[in-house]
Amino acid sequence: MSGAKDNLKPFLPIQQPKQRYYTPEEVNNHNTANDCWIVLFGEVYNLTRIIQENIINPLTPPLIEAAGTDITYWFDTSSREPRVKVNHLTGQR
Repeated sequence: MSGAKDNLKPFLPIQQPKQRYYTPEEVNNHNTANDCWIVLFGEVYNLTRIIQENIINPLTPPLIEAAGTDITYWFDTSSREPRVKVNHLTGQR
C-alpha cells in the first residue's frame, strides 16, 4: 500500500503551514487535480490527496471541476446533507 502512495509523491503539493484565514483568491489558486482546495461551510479543505488516491472513481471529476471554489451550495444548510436532485424523466436520484 505504501508503494502506491510513494508513487504519488511527485504529484502532491508541498505541505504548507496552515493559516487561520484564506482569501477567495488564495483558494482559487488551488484549482487542479494536483492541487485541489474547496470551501465547505466556511472551512477550507485540501482534497488533493483524496483526489489522487481516487482519481479513477467516477465521483472524482465533479470535485476536480469544483477545485478552488465554494461547494457549500451542494449541501442543505440546515441538515448539512448533500442536496438530492431527481431526474424528472427517469425518476433517478
